[in-house]
Amino acid sequence: MQDKDPPDGMDEFRERHRRGLKQGDGANGSKGSFNRKLPLYLSLVLIIGGAYLLYDLLLKDSVERFWERNAAFLQAEYPEVDVAATLSQLDASQQESPGPPAVTAPPPEAEKLPLQELEISLARQFKVKELVMPPVSRELEITASTDFSIKKMPDLAEGATVRYALLKFSRFGLTQLVLVTEGERTSLYVDTNHNLDLSDDGPPLVADSDAFAVTLVLPMYRATGIMGLDGEYRLWIYRPAGSDVLRYYPLTQLAGRIVLDEGGFDALVIDGEKTDANFLNDSILVDWNGDGEFDPASEEIQPGQVVRRDDARYRFSLVE
Repeated sequence: MQDKDPPDGMDEFRERHRRGLKQGDGANGSKGSFNRKLPLYLSLVLIIGGAYLLYDLLLKDSVERFWERNAAFLQAEYPEVDVAATLSQLDASQQESPGPPAVTAPPPEAEKLPLQELEISLARQFKVKELVMPPVSRELEITASTDFSIKKMPDLAEGATVRYALLKFSRFGLTQLVLVTEGERTSLYVDTNHNLDLSDDGPPLVADSDAFAVTLVLPMYRATGIMGLDGEYRLWIYRPAGSDVLRYYPLTQLAGRIVLDEGGFDALVIDGEKTDANFLNDSILVDWNGDGEFDPASEEIQPGQVVRRDDARYRFSLVE
């Protein structure tokens, strides 16, 4: 008796033949669908890639040339803007890749301390002293003429040599000096009242030696403009022997005391680098270690400088 194929196998074969499927198509139907769509995906990739290449090779260069051609027009329309620099910055920003965000360092512990504004009154807290610390001398330029029209000169002997100089006191502007040499005698006339009349300022400062040296004395208010600061402003003016140059330095300094939360400290204000009789724009020296001396390297405070003392910070400012 012959064996017969199972009816279910024959039925499956007839169904596949009717539908036009081959052996194995049922399990790989999804794969066949992807294979049929693959040409479409490749076409899309080629289109996108071609569009990018077209822009990079042709359109990008055209856009850049457009801005270059119209830079002059834009500059004329917007004169307050540097068009060339702006376009250059934009181009550079496009080429640079963004880096990681900047990390802000935490503030030092000292900056977290409370800041106290400390005004130091020169009139109330300081008094006039002389040469507490050695001063620094400066050259006083002497010229054969002056830009000022002097209304009246003193009576001068025939053959006298006249030279001019200017002192700058910041509160009252420039002060005219006239240096007169008559033989061995040298006189310095100072227009202390700023009226360009050298005959009404009192007698001149006179030195009878070749090494000319005199002291110009002015009331403290006239020199500094600080009300309530008593005393005199004394300026040493001299000419070294055999020299045609005048030099000068202030003899007057201000000594006083400042008070912080931790206690009081001796302090000193010197008419410093500018030597303009305006002590309000000078630094202040504070005897922090209490040794009775002032060390500019470690005890000098510049205007507006913040100083830390224990658990507080102070910003010093000098006021009248």
